[in-house]
Amino acid sequence: MMIRLVSILVLICSCYGQSSPAHNDQDNIAKLASGDGWLWNTTTDCSPACRTITWEKTARGGNDALKFTVSGPNLGYVAVAISTDEGMGPADDTYICTTASSTVVVHSGYLTAEIPPGITTTLASSDVTSSITNGVITCSFYRPMSVTKSVAGSDVTWNVNNQNFNVLYAEGPIYANRSIHYHSLRKHTHGAFNLLKPKGSGAASVHGNYMIMLIVVVTMLCTTVM
Repeated sequence: MMIRLVSILVLICSCYGQSSPAHNDQDNIAKLASGDGWLWNTTTDCSPACRTITWEKTARGGNDALKFTVSGPNLGYVAVAISTDEGMGPADDTYICTTASSTVVVHSGYLTAEIPPGITTTLASSDVTSSITNGVITCSFYRPMSVTKSVAGSDVTWNVNNQNFNVLYAEGPIYANRSIHYHSLRKHTHGAFNLLKPKGSGAASVHGNYMIMLIVVVTMLCTTVM
């Protein structure tokens, strides 16, 4: 009987410990001072500009949405993507903020490899806030919590409610026809994590708490049996 109870507790600990991994400590991710959001400083170098990505859960049109804000040097475009791994592709949900004179346009698309993204749509101006100031481009946009796109003929869904992702950043120039050059800089987080709870919900901490509970319960059972 006791062996069966211990087995059940071990299974519970295993499930909870794997549910919501936190971000890797080497990534500079911190909670925003206001709101339920997070800031990733993609580099420690702010020359010619700081490169940051923020995201926060918010209400949009009666539904939950994830608001992203991307900031970097105005070289032509800055982009953010969420990916199940640290590389580009095979299916990453991506958003590209491109500059056209003093206007910023945000395109939604996908990455399948280290090639320019496939563009699926241009976000409505009502869903975008942007600025170009002192050589820095900043754009904010709203993304549903779950997004499905057709990639190479198959539907792919990225759901931040129940999936873990890396965050990717890229910047680079654009051609005269407004198409995207290969990036001049790309950064990524190190290990997929829960975007809604990057800290305080990692596998290590949760697993540790439940392992302590397991040890206490087993000790009590052993004491009772003896």
